[in-house]
Amino acid sequence: MNEDINKITYAFSALVESLYQISSIGHSGTINKTAVDYLLKGVLKTESVTSTSIYPLEQLKNGLSFFSDSSNMDSTALKEINYYIPSILKLTSVYTSNNELRDSLSRQILHIKETLSHQENKSLFVGKHIANWYTANISEPELFAMQIFGSKESLSKDANLIFIRALIISAMRACILWRQLGGTQLNLIFNRSKMAICAKRMLEVI
Repeated sequence: MNEDINKITYAFSALVESLYQISSIGHSGTINKTAVDYLLKGVLKTESVTSTSIYPLEQLKNGLSFFSDSSNMDSTALKEINYYIPSILKLTSVYTSNNELRDSLSRQILHIKETLSHQENKSLFVGKHIANWYTANISEPELFAMQIFGSKESLSKDANLIFIRALIISAMRACILWRQLGGTQLNLIFNRSKMAICAKRMLEVI
């Protein structure tokens, strides 16, 4: 049981980390390149089914803090993360129940992998292609709407919007992994204290 809690805590922390980065970009316009790069690489690792093989633990500090000590997290980010989580859970359900969407994203990911080595700015290339898929398949067809908060200045910049949209898919990827490992909404309610203990232990080794 403890091993299962560790796994789902790790995976859900990656989901939260994606949402934290969305909040940060939305308000400050600052893109944490290292954190975002690792999260977007996770979208490309479609064959992996373990959290540790997809996300480096040291890149999940904010996600782990959400469980272990959210009082130290920026209050605006914490409020927005709690607002975004139900949207990600719903978006993931929409995606996993739609064969056409799954096939379409798989093709996009394959294209990214096949052409990535030729790109000078790999981070922007991956972000653009994932964001374009989100726009074409989720937002423009109005299949799903997710309100993003932030400053007018930050949300008016194309580069910021690219990474925000890509990070929505990153959060969805982490949610899929979380569910594959046995994560449920009931875990978040009834095992929250156990998840907090796991997250605290993980933070101690970073």
